[in-house]
Amino acid sequence: MQFLRHMKLPLPRLHPNERHYNRTKMRNPMKLWKRVTEDGIEVMTSYAPDRPEKIYSEEGYNTLVN
Repeated sequence: MQFLRHMKLPLPRLHPNERHYNRTKMRNPMKLWKRVTEDGIEVMTSYAPDRPEKIYSEEGYNTLVN
């Protein structure tokens, strides 16, 4: 309480276990899907096929940023 008052932070509304549970729900599932990278290489990734993220291979990423 002293720390929260000193830093002028609001009191937590949820129990610490509930906050931890909410954080873990936002993580990617522990499952791998086959996806094809932007340069045509098939890889296993934790991003589901219906997700909008683009997947790059190491070589494709390096050519993109250099």
